Amino acid sequence: MKLLCWNTNDSVWNHWNTILDSSIEQIRSVNLEETVDLLSTNKFDYCFVYLDDEHFSEKVESVVLLRTKFPNLKLVAFPNRRSQTAALRMLSSGVNGQ
Repeated sequence: MKLLCWNTNDSVWNHWNTILDSSIEQIRSVNLEETVDLLSTNKFDYCFVYLDDEHFSEKVESVVLLRTKFPNLKLVAFPNRRSQTAALRMLSSGVNGQ
């Protein structure tokens, strides 16, 4: 399995590396542009996006944009804060889970 992880938080990245099976190939991206480039040029089974507190609302909209650009991608968001509005926005756009 090949997994793209858009994540700028080193602690979360290290945690994901600890809990995910070693057979899963993980590629890290750190911004929207890099994520779009990687998704455009590679085949991934999933894309995980960690939404940290910094620029939270912008990241929510970036997740929605990814869903629009890559409608067949299995896309899962991991928000760092609770927000029913953000959850509804992402899930109603077709994000697979959070």
